Amino acid sequence: MKRPTSRKGHRPEEVVAKLRQADESLVKGVPIAEVARRPQRCVEYLLVHELVHLLEAKHGPKFVAIMDQHLPSWRRLRSLLNDGPLAHQNWSY
Repeated sequence: MKRPTSRKGHRPEEVVAKLRQADESLVKGVPIAEVARRPQRCVEYLLVHELVHLLEAKHGPKFVAIMDQHLPSWRRLRSLLNDGPLAHQNWSY
């Protein structure tokens, strides 16, 4: 039986591994339990952000376009996430 993959050919275990890296890559040094205290929509933003990295590695125009397509409110959610003690690196477009 052939193993399932995403449109880009990622196996499920690759997607899970990417999600496990979210607290290391996006909110450096902040425990995932602290992230979970934020509004649920912020957690959704983090998950979508990391999943988009499976399609596009850098925070360039293509990344932004994919985020806009799948989570149009991502900029507001990123700001909401950063209103507290959790902050990520600022990236420009």
